[in-house]
Amino acid sequence: MIRRLLLSRQKPVQLLISSIGAFMGILLVLFTLQSYLDFREMMSDKSDWLHPEYLIINKKLSILNSFGKAEGFDEEEIEALKKLSGVEHVAPFRSNLFRASGMNMPGGGSLNKELYAELFFESIPDEMLDQEKGSFTWKEGDALIPILIPADYLKLYNFGFAPSQGMPQVSPGTLSSIPFKIVMDSMGTPIRKDARIVSYSQRIQSILVPDAFLAYANDNYTWADPERKPSRLIVQVKDPSNTEVLRFLDEHNYESNEEQLRNSRLSNVLKIISSILAAVAGLIIFLSFLGFFQYTQLVLYRNQYEIRTLLDLGMPPARLFGVYLKMIGVVIVGIGLGSLSALFFIQRLMQQRLEEYGLELAAQLRLEVLFSALIIFVLFFVIQGIGLRKGIYGLMPKG
Repeated sequence: MIRRLLLSRQKPVQLLISSIGAFMGILLVLFTLQSYLDFREMMSDKSDWLHPEYLIINKKLSILNSFGKAEGFDEEEIEALKKLSGVEHVAPFRSNLFRASGMNMPGGGSLNKELYAELFFESIPDEMLDQEKGSFTWKEGDALIPILIPADYLKLYNFGFAPSQGMPQVSPGTLSSIPFKIVMDSMGTPIRKDARIVSYSQRIQSILVPDAFLAYANDNYTWADPERKPSRLIVQVKDPSNTEVLRFLDEHNYESNEEQLRNSRLSNVLKIISSILAAVAGLIIFLSFLGFFQYTQLVLYRNQYEIRTLLDLGMPPARLFGVYLKMIGVVIVGIGLGSLSALFFIQRLMQQRLEEYGLELAAQLRLEVLFSALIIFVLFFVIQGIGLRKGIYGLMPKG
């Protein structure tokens, strides 16, 4: 009876408009947060994106320095990189300072033709490799040089070089079983070493030998300065989309793995779009808060005669407050359940759609999204409660 009396003068149009606005705003905020978390996880998944936390950096070439001496990184430049936010480790590539060539040994497995090639070697610290050291180690006195080559090199041989030369295709295991002979020019004296491919790298596009071997060879096989400036650096970063790192590379005319930087810039675009959507959704929610607050004040204003009468008859203001708060609570709960249900439905549709393109998306709502929804609904409820309490207690008889 009391509820019917208090609602007798209400026009539900404003409540409906405010409810729709709140529903759309909350849905947009939760959808933005869910999508951002999903796509950020998708882009950082190492199984789909090849180790985006490692950047290989070199200086850009121009017409002016194309025919001059290779320009490397000095200590000051390396230290400046180390000081960047998010950079965890910086290591130089070590290059061979002597001439080297390689050939397959007689009876070398399935390769019946003799192969010969001029070679270059590089090395990086062991902790920067994308696999366990295992057999990729060397110490002075070892007869065998282990070699690590890019996985793409084997694909180029199998699907490019081998068919054009009438040579057999080989599996990674087969190639690893084939012995090679490495010939190095040690100040005019040829030095021959046995070598074997022991593994394949997905991270480094270069022919790698153990760092200990290359340091020893550069010290003993050449008169060149073994401490010359490195031409490439490998940089481990927490987040390659860090704007400070990307800005630093552009400002200093450095270049890095284009595919990884493309993913990084895509991540930054995603952040910007998410920020814009979140700002729009926040504005909608704020207007919905304001609309609800105005609605509750209008309800109290239109029913002030009935409220004063009930208060004069001795009805506790807490009971009137409870009636109105229950009404608003039902509306807020309805908006909350509706927005979460709509978000779950949209999430399932996106999941099915992205699966058609070979992308995996979480089917369930994230805990961060549910927690954010809870905070929003509690804020709605508390703010409306404060407004209602202030309005009802303000209509109590004076004295």
